[in-house]
Parts: sequence; structure tokens; C-alpha cells
Amino acid sequence: MKLFITNKKELDERFPDDGNKRYKTSKEIHQEAFRELELSIKAHGTIPLVLTPEYKDWGCVLLDFVNKKGSVYFYEFTTTAS
Repeated sequence: MKLFITNKKELDERFPDDGNKRYKTSKEIHQEAFRELELSIKAHGTIPLVLTPEYKDWGCVLLDFVNKKGSVYFYEFTTTAS
């Protein structure tokens, strides 16, 4: 199983790995989103329409489901919510 973020460049630009510990990096967000996706599929047998990994203690990133091909799940970074 793989999680592919269709506009990962935008996520990377918004959450760079620049040593700022205030926000998670895009890599950390991607890893958390993957765990959320994996849990939903294994525990509930469902594909979440929106993944909501946290980027800080009181905010999350919204990743919208786009498509699935084989074992690859495609999501698009849309915005953040606090």
C-alpha cells in the first residue's frame, strides 16, 4: 500500500524541513497521513475521503481522496484547518 500526494510539491513548500520545530515537516505529515490511511483500511475496510494529519498541536492538513489504482491511494493537499 502506498499513499501518493498529487501536489506534494505544494505541501513541501508549505511545510519545509527548515529546522522550524513549530510545524511538522511535509515528510512527517505524509507519514502520519499514511498511518491514518492504513488504520482505516485495515481496521474498518474503508478508504477515507479526507485524511487529517496534524501539522501542529491544534491544526491539521486536509488531504482529499482523488483515486485508487491497485494498492496506490492518491490524495490531494487542499488546505489546513485549526
